[in-house]
Amino acid sequence: MRDRRQMIRIVLVAVTCVSLLACAPRPATEAAESAAVAQAPYPTLLPFESLTPPPPPPPGLVAGLLAEGAALTAAATVQRSQP
Repeated sequence: MRDRRQMIRIVLVAVTCVSLLACAPRPATEAAESAAVAQAPYPTLLPFESLTPPPPPPPGLVAGLLAEGAALTAAATVQRSQP
């Protein structure tokens, strides 16, 4: 019984601490911005065609993933066949 009361006290203290942290003031990031930042135009986006393609996957990665997928499919088939 005593251990349960102690555990309840610990939980209540932890909840109180977390609740007080949620009320902590946030840093004022808006005050650090100048008026020029607020008036700046939105940056232009690059056309999709000008983006570079991703690099090719490392050698053996695709074959390894396909083999792992086949092994998982076989394992799933075995599990489904069992009653």
